[in-house]
Amino acid sequence: QLGPIGDAVHRFDASGKPRWVRALAAHCSGSFQLATRGTSTVIAGSCSRPVDTPNGRIAPVKDEYDHFFLATLDDHGAIMWAKYAGAAGGHQIVQDLAVDADGTIVVAGWLFASADLGTGPITVPARGKVGFVAAYDAGGKAK
Repeated sequence: QLGPIGDAVHRFDASGKPRWVRALAAHCSGSFQLATRGTSTVIAGSCSRPVDTPNGRIAPVKDEYDHFFLATLDDHGAIMWAKYAGAAGGHQIVQDLAVDADGTIVVAGWLFASADLGTGPITVPARGKVGFVAAYDAGGKAK
């Protein structure tokens, strides 16, 4: 079992006893989405602050909006990898997340400005919004 509480992820064992807690420095607005695959936890959300990863610090575009954030945590709550995607000028809102048996990560949500989630630009009309569905492999590479 796992769950978001504030800006943190909590993982519990089968009896409901906490296994680990991971505070997200990413400052995710609203609720973020969680899914599991084996012992890994996948997180997707709309976030606005830099995060330290094994490959260095990653950061969203600097503006007043929240941006697409995706990460995988290991069985102890440590970040395995994380990425930001999107573009300046509007929110990228994550609303749903799923992971299939092969490890494919699927994220859905809304774009309020044109953005690139890893597969090329998605154009949003002025003052409009478009829905998106994006797929990534288990390592975070866009499919």
